[in-house]
Amino acid sequence: MEIPPTASAATPAPRDTVSALSSQFAEANKDNFPKLRELASVILDTSGTYSDDAKIEAWRTQFQMSVTGQFRGAGAEDADLINQISRSDTSQQIEADRVSYADAMMAAVRGADAAGQPREEAVGRAALKHFDGLSQTDQRRLFASINAPDRTGSTPYQSVDDWRAQMINWAKLFAPISDTLDLSADAKKVVGNVAGATNSPPYKPGSNASLTA
Repeated sequence: MEIPPTASAATPAPRDTVSALSSQFAEANKDNFPKLRELASVILDTSGTYSDDAKIEAWRTQFQMSVTGQFRGAGAEDADLINQISRSDTSQQIEADRVSYADAMMAAVRGADAAGQPREEAVGRAALKHFDGLSQTDQRRLFASINAPDRTGSTPYQSVDDWRAQMINWAKLFAPISDTLDLSADAKKVVGNVAGATNSPPYKPGSNASLTA
């Protein structure tokens, strides 16, 4: 009868392997955890010290660092901070704006299908109408979602003007691009440099950049 192999000292058990990898990530990312705590102090602030602008930018920065793996290996306290950020008012408001935008885009698609019109044109028009109907703070929150980075740190758009140019192109509109989301001084202080972030390629008219909805 064949006896199934068992783990030996030379072959680490799965739990030991996971623990070893976690330790490696913790060591590799140890310089990033102070930044996490700094960003969390802004996002979770309830004293009114930081503006909405600063909180949104801090959220965007921590999200970029998170998706690019810069918080892997976080200890219990830092992992708890990440969870608190995900449940924060800022995160919930960004999610609410994302869902509202996604609903508006889906309604535009259904309307285009019913009328036999091009989906791209309908989405472009609806996107601009929805965005322009928001307060500046909600515009910042929504763009943080639309322009969310991928795992390489790249974002679909270089700026809100880049996104508007794409939507105008889809909608076949000819209008000046006037909206810019300049960061306030306190937001610039909060963000600093994010290691591992990369810029997306320049926008090319007619390209089909995807919407995050």
